[in-house]
Amino acid sequence: MLRALRQRSASGGVYTPAILLLVFVVGTSFLGVGFIVPLRALYGREVGATSGEIGLMASAPIVVFGRKDLPATTFPEFIKLMKEKGPDFKVGHSGVGSNAHLTCTLLNTLVGTKPAEIPYRGNGPLMNDLLSGAIDYSCDQVITVAPQVSGGTIKAFVVASPQRSKVLPDTATSEESGLKAYQADAWTALFSPKGLPDDVLAKIHAAYAKAMADPDTIARLEKLGAVAPAPEQRSQVYLKNLVASDVDRWTKVITDAKISIAD
Repeated sequence: MLRALRQRSASGGVYTPAILLLVFVVGTSFLGVGFIVPLRALYGREVGATSGEIGLMASAPIVVFGRKDLPATTFPEFIKLMKEKGPDFKVGHSGVGSNAHLTCTLLNTLVGTKPAEIPYRGNGPLMNDLLSGAIDYSCDQVITVAPQVSGGTIKAFVVASPQRSKVLPDTATSEESGLKAYQADAWTALFSPKGLPDDVLAKIHAAYAKAMADPDTIARLEKLGAVAPAPEQRSQVYLKNLVASDVDRWTKVITDAKISIAD
C-alpha cells in the first residue's frame, strides 16, 4: 500500500508523508455521528465529502447493558423496567453524539421513555459509575463490553443486530426479543485523501481487499467480537452508500430527539 502512494502525481510531484498518513485515517462508528451529522443536524448545514472511500474494515453490533443488580434478565424485562422507572432510570453516555448517546437515544425513542441522561468524558468513568450503581445502563459496541459481561460484572440485555454475537452467544438479538427496529452497529472503514489518482486508489483498494479476505484477519476480528465485511461489502461503492445511509439515519435520530450541542 505504501508503494502505491509513492506514485508521482500528474504534475510530477511526489505525495508527502502527511498525505500518506491521511490515507490510513479510520472512520470509526458512524462517520456521520462523529463529524458530518453534528455539523448537519446540530449546526444546520450540509457537509460535503472530505475523503475518498476505500473500504469497510469491520463492524460490531451495539449491546444494551446495565448494572448486574438490575431486577431484569431479558430485554423485555429491561424495557418494562425502563417504562416503570421513567426519569428515575439513569442512562450514561460518553458525550453528545457518541455511540452510547445516539444508540441509547434510538432505543429510548423506540420504547417511548425519557430516562435521566448522565454524560461522561469517556467510557472509563461511565463504566466505573455503572459498576458502583450510580447509573443504570448504557449502550456500546460489543467489543467494549464483552469482557465485563463475560466476567459477570455487568448484564447484557440485547444485541442490536439480526444475528447473535459470537462473543456473547447467550445474549438474544433485538429481533428475537421483539424490537426488530432496534438495529445499530459501530463500523470502521478506510478512507483516502480526496482527489487521489484513480490508479493509486485502485492499488490501495486491491491491497485492502486482499487483507480483508485473509482468514487470519477474519479470525482475529471475530475473536474481538467484530464482523469482517463479506466480499460484496468490500467495494468503494458499498462504503459510500453506507456513509450516506448512516448520515441520513442518525441525522433523523438527532433531530427527532431534539438533541443540541449544548445537551
